[in-house]
Amino acid sequence: MKIFVTGANGFIGSHIVEKLAAKGYNVKALVRKNSNLQWIKNLPIEISYGEITNFASLCENLKKDVDIILHIAGATKGRTYNDYFNVNVASMKNLIDAIKFNNLRIKKFIYFSSIAAVGGVKFNRCITEDTIPNPVSWYGETKRKGEELILKCSKQFPVVILRLSAVYGPRDRDLLSYFKFFKYRLRLYWDGQISLCFVKDVVDATILAIETDLPSPSIFNISDGNCYTISEVSKVAEIILGYKTIPVKIPLKFLDLTAKIIHNLFSDMSIISPDKVKELKEPCWVCDISKARRELNFNPKYSIIAGLKETLNWYREVHWL
Repeated sequence: MKIFVTGANGFIGSHIVEKLAAKGYNVKALVRKNSNLQWIKNLPIEISYGEITNFASLCENLKKDVDIILHIAGATKGRTYNDYFNVNVASMKNLIDAIKFNNLRIKKFIYFSSIAAVGGVKFNRCITEDTIPNPVSWYGETKRKGEELILKCSKQFPVVILRLSAVYGPRDRDLLSYFKFFKYRLRLYWDGQISLCFVKDVVDATILAIETDLPSPSIFNISDGNCYTISEVSKVAEIILGYKTIPVKIPLKFLDLTAKIIHNLFSDMSIISPDKVKELKEPCWVCDISKARRELNFNPKYSIIAGLKETLNWYREVHWL
């Protein structure tokens, strides 16, 4: 069985490809010619060069023998709406058109979406798979549009959508930007409830989505099943890092200003980018994973303590933190 993976060299994609190769799957990884392949270059997989933003390129790479598609590639940050649209929406259309053009008999298409495609909810509420989507950011809006495109194909081939909560773990640079503040002995936090998921649990959910016979379409929320506040997560990180920090609470009304200042001073601080602030100002991003537990038999293994400990220790080992 051949699995075609977009975004294979990225944070989540590289962990998934690594596990698929270890399990003996035939993996074809689509990467750009200028991509950093440090996490996958020594794996027993087929590296294929192409662009998801280019229809002809996708047609060439999807010519034959593809059974399952994992569409992981996506834009999580950008300066304009089009930066998100071109990758999260137009590329999905390219991928679907390439499948049709080559008349591929896809056995399953798994799209890696986000709970941002649904939008936040009120305090002490949960996002379920039935929550009516109302995305608040450009990122969330374009991920939802990507969902809508692939859902229209669910009668042509099996479609599975994994709506991920915030994912963290080794190799991730987005949440790394938040932890960098700890070096300055600052522990930033703001009001809000969130779901998180350690990357290895996301990998397990992916394997289950591949190997489980599911109705089409199937949509699943993926997290570790817990509810956290930003303050709670930051305190756990403080203990693991061993830093004595000054807690700095950012009032929600000042998040926009804070984002602009941080964005101007530290361009890599994407966790508090202007578009991300639209999400951070929502009261609650907690998702219910009971459907994934029930239909995928998904049982997250990592607590926030275990996941953050592995993540932060790795950051230090590779001198990212």
